[in-house]
Amino acid sequence: MAYGIGKRCYGFKTDTHSVELGLDMTPMISGCMIKIFKNYDGDLLIEEIQRYLSENPL
Repeated sequence: MAYGIGKRCYGFKTDTHSVELGLDMTPMISGCMIKIFKNYDGDLLIEEIQRYLSENPL
C-alpha cells in the first residue's frame, strides 16, 4: 500500500531459514523496495542501517 501511494519502502531480510533453502524475496516484494538490508546478525544489521542513513536522506 505504501508503495502504491508513493512512499519509499525499505526491506529487512533476517530470515536465516530462507537462506539455508536458497530462497530470496519475490520480485513482487523486492521490486517495491528502495533498499533491502540483508544481515542475519542483529547488531550488524543496525550498524548497516545507521551507515546507510548517515549517507542517504530518507
